[in-house]
Amino acid sequence: MNNIQPQFLLMRIIAKCLILWNEVQATPEWLGRQLPTSVRTAIEARFKTGTSVDDALELAYYNIIAGCCFILGLKFAGTANEKAYKLVIRYYDLYTRMTYGNGEHFTTSFI
Repeated sequence: MNNIQPQFLLMRIIAKCLILWNEVQATPEWLGRQLPTSVRTAIEARFKTGTSVDDALELAYYNIIAGCCFILGLKFAGTANEKAYKLVIRYYDLYTRMTYGNGEHFTTSFI
């Protein structure tokens, strides 16, 4: 992950989801499946044990989740799909708290 810029991961996940448009689902499970195993394992370990995570893995996680939320917003815009809304707003609230909060940035559960 140290060789890939995080914003490229965002663009890759958007491109992948546009290609696999019919497989996009408004569920936490779908969102979790979009994460590479190394990123998922590192972030889960951070939540369970509180250990620090390599910055590259953490930035990869944030950018992949942001790309997934963008795709969910794009696919379910105007449909009044409550599951999609709740999933996107959950990460919006999380990112907002990270931006304006002090201290530890990521204190909520994994997915």
